[in-house]
Amino acid sequence: MNLIISKRLKELRRIKGLSQKELAKDICTQAVISNIEKGGVIPSSITLFKIAKRLNVDINYFFDNTVTHEGKNQNNLEEIKQLIRSLIRKKDYISVKYITENELSKNDVKTEEDLQFFHWHRAICEYYINSKPEESLNILYSICDFDSIIERDEITNQELGILNSTAIIYFEIKDFEKSLKIYEACINKIHEPNKHIDNQTKIRFLYGMARTQAALNKIEESILNSRLAIQTCIETESLYLLGELNFLIGKNLVCIDKKNEAYHYLQFSKSIFQLQNRYDYINVIEKLELKLQ
Repeated sequence: MNLIISKRLKELRRIKGLSQKELAKDICTQAVISNIEKGGVIPSSITLFKIAKRLNVDINYFFDNTVTHEGKNQNNLEEIKQLIRSLIRKKDYISVKYITENELSKNDVKTEEDLQFFHWHRAICEYYINSKPEESLNILYSICDFDSIIERDEITNQELGILNSTAIIYFEIKDFEKSLKIYEACINKIHEPNKHIDNQTKIRFLYGMARTQAALNKIEESILNSRLAIQTCIETESLYLLGELNFLIGKNLVCIDKKNEAYHYLQFSKSIFQLQNRYDYINVIEKLELKLQ
């Protein structure tokens, strides 16, 4: 999808007779415009808003997957999904909202799975932009009924993702019991025989369950599931959530007054977060370290 944005930006800039430097003025640097046009970077929603305004187009111009300058239809749904996933990782919910609303407003043919994907991310935006957990949860339950899915033999990675989002919202509104119920049921599903679930999904659910257990003061269970997730990280040579998992164990060990062991886990997580420039975590760890002295 970033290739669509880059192509349309370059074409429209040239049509408007603007140089990269002229387009970038008071918005960003020329290097940023160059990188966007090369497909090497996805601009933030704020930057893209300003670029669209200068070029006198709606921001949806860069996201619309059905119209090209030749007037031909394109099938870029998978690229759009990849873009949405990337924007979600960056927490750019405003851009995701524009894209999902744009896709859901179209009369083109979409599969049930495609519609489920876009409504899922619409629900995420509803929660993080408008702070409406009830509305978000209603959307999520309408596209992915928890009870019926758990009773079925098969479950898709997308359905697991939707259930994970549901559990996260419950966790963040401090309904820890409902959050834990979803995590436990999904973990049982994931570990059923002949289930081909990717390792990142397993790690994600173990971390979510461990974090929720910690919130419920189930410290030993939280440490156990964190270690299981770390073992999967080690086996698959993955850094995915490795910093968060070690940090969670460290916090749990502080709670049960195992200071020396806690210090080891906190230091290890800190080293990972330093590589990732995760200063939010680093600041919290440094405060915990003071308590351990």
